[in-house]
Amino acid sequence: MSHSIWRCGVARNHGLGCSPALLRRKPIASLQDLEQHILLEAETRPDAWQQWLRSVGAAQLQFIGRQQFDHFYLCLDAAEDGLGIALGPVPLIADDLLAERLVAPLPDLRRLSRAYYWVVPDRLASDPATRSLCQWFEEEGERATSSTGYEGREPQLPAVE
Repeated sequence: MSHSIWRCGVARNHGLGCSPALLRRKPIASLQDLEQHILLEAETRPDAWQQWLRSVGAAQLQFIGRQQFDHFYLCLDAAEDGLGIALGPVPLIADDLLAERLVAPLPDLRRLSRAYYWVVPDRLASDPATRSLCQWFEEEGERATSSTGYEGREPQLPAVE
């Protein structure tokens, strides 16, 4: 059985988030300014900061500290409380950015961390329902990775004819 591989545009960009108060106390205008901050990281993604720093050409930076949490959402809570800088998937921090619980220092430095692919049996590749679903994945993926995400709306499932 042969399969078609579709990349449906679903990617995960990672960006920075911190509390507005922390950014007022210790402004971040450049990558070098990150050295004056504590990096917040989740045990589930211990290499996320290292990968992101490499991708922006800043692997050599030295930070005043790191704080590791059991789960990513605890990193977000710590960032909201002004304890440091969180790095996370843009769709997961979008609501906090929109609600202004977090701000995004260096917003132009979002980096792709993962992309998702769908494997579809060739016999279903031209099926209208399959095409509709993959098109919906593409559209939602684009929305989730652009600007801050869903802009306050819930994603809608595709209509299948």
